[in-house]
Amino acid sequence: MLEPKRPLELYGIPTSSPAPVADADQCPFRGKKCAKQRKSESSQTIGTCIVGAGGKPQLVCPHRMRETDQVFTDLAYLLEGKIAQLMVIPEIKLGGLGNVDFLVTGLDGNNEIVDFIGLELQTNDTTSSGPLYDARNDFFAGELKPSYKYGLNWKMTAKLVLKQTLDKSAVFMSWKKRYVWAMQDTLLERMRGYADMSGFSAADASTHEVFFHAYEVLPDEPRYRLQLKERLGADLEGVALANAAPSNIKTEILDGLQLILKQQARQQTRGFRVEI
Repeated sequence: MLEPKRPLELYGIPTSSPAPVADADQCPFRGKKCAKQRKSESSQTIGTCIVGAGGKPQLVCPHRMRETDQVFTDLAYLLEGKIAQLMVIPEIKLGGLGNVDFLVTGLDGNNEIVDFIGLELQTNDTTSSGPLYDARNDFFAGELKPSYKYGLNWKMTAKLVLKQTLDKSAVFMSWKKRYVWAMQDTLLERMRGYADMSGFSAADASTHEVFFHAYEVLPDEPRYRLQLKERLGADLEGVALANAAPSNIKTEILDGLQLILKQQARQQTRGFRVEI
């Protein structure tokens, strides 16, 4: 079934169901005020957890990935040693490289630290908040329209993931620790189109140091659910390759530059010349 281009879940509430009587701006996954705010007015929350785009449900808030502990338990296979339970600590600073969303720590039966992993949660972002704020208000008024005008920042999000992976994974590798991204499968698919990910393959805990966990978003009751679809892994060389411009793009750029130079040599319309 193709999903409509409009919010599919607001404040954890599927928009296919009737809106609650009382308007709200509380996030059930954070247990406090929604973090999705209007760019033009930060005091106003938008509430978008999942939107429709390309006929599919698309995650647009990382907090939505925390409905259950699945994103944490799904990476337990990467922790070395005998683990009795997980200890999850949010927002850990990595000096000038910013924060890592979570440290997922494996504890033994005596509450001693056995191993830990860095985990980032990444979702897409919308290109505008105005139409989505209108959709939010329409939903609570019982007047949700069939579609709204917005887009998704596919390329910017993909570039953000790849650049941060290159920077932060090097830190974790120096500690001999693993670094993981949890994201939607549609985002990983776009990343494959933008970058050379030939250095990534099916996740292997014995050889890989960086991991991408891709989740499918499926309709369910009372709300959409996440299902782990794919695990990819790579070493630092594979991450560096994904950050480099693909060879075909390099060739296209060179061809374009040569064409510009030939045109300007015949009749210069840009820049200037210097006699030597």
